[in-house]
Amino acid sequence: MVGAYLITIGYAAVTWLFLASIFVALQNVPKAWFVPIHLTGVVIIMALSSWLYMRWFHYFSPFHTMVVFMLTIFALEAIVFGFLYPPGRAYLNFWDYIVPVFLGASTIYLVMTSLA
Repeated sequence: MVGAYLITIGYAAVTWLFLASIFVALQNVPKAWFVPIHLTGVVIIMALSSWLYMRWFHYFSPFHTMVVFMLTIFALEAIVFGFLYPPGRAYLNFWDYIVPVFLGASTIYLVMTSLA
């Protein structure tokens, strides 16, 4: 059981690192372009990641897996934005954080329930 959690957490962390690297590379893109790219990227990468996870490591129910994925992402973002990110850059706003979190969680759950 612990191994299943570690694999799920690791898979979520790799997904987050992939998304974060894309968004860091695009950080100088104008906001009008970045927001749609961010939202679309979250949906596509989370859908692909969820599909691959269900194909190789189906350990938990779709809801349980989505919760573990999202808690892992929240923990990583708390570490990065709390300790490593330069202060003074607001990221907790509706379009940059709240909508992508909702889209990510919804995509994970929908993909996993369609495959379960």
